[in-house]
Amino acid sequence: KDLQFYPTPEAAVRVLLDNLHLHEGAKLLEPSAGQGAIALEAARIGANVSAVEINPDHCAVLKSRAARMPAKGTIKLTARNFLEMQPTATFDFVVMNPPFYGTHYMDHVKHAFEFLAPGGMLRAILPASAEVNESKKHTAFRAWAMKHNDLGWAGPFRDLPAESFRESGTMIQTVVLHLRAPRS
Repeated sequence: KDLQFYPTPEAAVRVLLDNLHLHEGAKLLEPSAGQGAIALEAARIGANVSAVEINPDHCAVLKSRAARMPAKGTIKLTARNFLEMQPTATFDFVVMNPPFYGTHYMDHVKHAFEFLAPGGMLRAILPASAEVNESKKHTAFRAWAMKHNDLGWAGPFRDLPAESFRESGTMIQTVVLHLRAPRS
């Protein structure tokens, strides 16, 4: 469905940003920004958002929505493939809902993690299979995530309510992954 695009519902955005302690001027990256549900809310709060989206139609929607929305922060949109971008460890936060197709989300999350400044936090919506599947790739991904688990959570994953993406056209069960970059 449209390059695996399922808009992030407002309730899921609230969970992603809950207790993230976004502050005015915080540097936030949203890779695979889609039509901007996460980016727009982060900018409304006051973050300076760098949004990356490959689909030109989604870019146009995001630009239009950003132009009409009052915000304390800013949104800078880059139209390109996020996985082809060179990491710069400069962001306080990465907040994302990457493509779920296969295990592509693992590549997106690991690449996005490289954009975090020391002590920066990453939150990502992922399919519940990221937490429970037993393939070699899933097990390695979870081991990597555990090394970067923020000790404020019991583990790197937290369940989203059942059917959180129903309004977006899918019944997939989802979790939020929470990681923190080493402080150097």
